[in-house]
Amino acid sequence: MKSALKLVGYIIAFLLMAAGLVAIVLYIMGLGSDDFDIITTMPPIVTADPDELHATPTPSPQPTPTPFIEVTPSPTPSPTPTPVPTPSPTPTPNPAGKHLGSDTLTSDTGVYLNIDAIWNAVTASADTAEVTVLVNLRSFSINTPARKGALVIKLNDQEVVLDVDQLAIDTDVEKTTQMGSHTFTVYAPPGQNTILDLQVSWNFNGTYSGRNIEFVEAKGFVTLIR
Repeated sequence: MKSALKLVGYIIAFLLMAAGLVAIVLYIMGLGSDDFDIITTMPPIVTADPDELHATPTPSPQPTPTPFIEVTPSPTPSPTPTPVPTPSPTPTPNPAGKHLGSDTLTSDTGVYLNIDAIWNAVTASADTAEVTVLVNLRSFSINTPARKGALVIKLNDQEVVLDVDQLAIDTDVEKTTQMGSHTFTVYAPPGQNTILDLQVSWNFNGTYSGRNIEFVEAKGFVTLIR
């Protein structure tokens, strides 16, 4: 019994081995068929034109170079220099004693009894001047006593009061008699004209040529030109 089983086993094993060999052979044959197809299937032969073989290759287009443009920089404008203002010339101070003007102011009483106020101006310093006022009487015969403070000379806000001596004049022609004088110092800056108000008054308080006269006055302006 055991021998029969072994025999059956050997047969089955042999069959299995045979089946495996057949499968292997079939597998190998299948592979060989594929290889044959690969080997026998050749790629097509391309025949080239001889002229094409010797043709000169067309050169590749080269990029056109960008032309160089030289940019000339615009010149930087030079700054315009600021003009230096010309300083105004400083007026040269008038030297002391320089003549600045003169004139005569005359009264008008309507008779032959009048006074002349004669003024003369000169520089005293850089911004001051001296104005001298001389008062003269013009008359024919006259006789008056001395009087205190009878003559007043006023220049702007400056005033001086002078005494008048006795007048005893006997003549048939007009005569000039000095009555008094005074020198004023006034502010007169250089570079401009200075105008001053001058008033001279003589307190006569009497009658002359039949006319009652209280004051004999001469008025006007003093102009100092520097």
